[in-house]
Amino acid sequence: MGKQSFTWDPIAKGRNILLLNHNLTANKRVEVEYETVLGTIEINQGIHYWEIKIDKFVELDDIIIGVS
Repeated sequence: MGKQSFTWDPIAKGRNILLLNHNLTANKRVEVEYETVLGTIEINQGIHYWEIKIDKFVELDDIIIGVS
């Protein structure tokens, strides 16, 4: 299996999350309760690396980033 490129999944996201930049940028359009957006790559073995840039947030409790 070849190397896959990560993008945000346009189907597995909250309805208030707008994907831009060929699904590499996720923006929350409306401030509501927590919403999620999932990536398109399955992690089943090996080493994985991500860089995440947070451009803006209102409160520290607004951001939760994780891998599951």
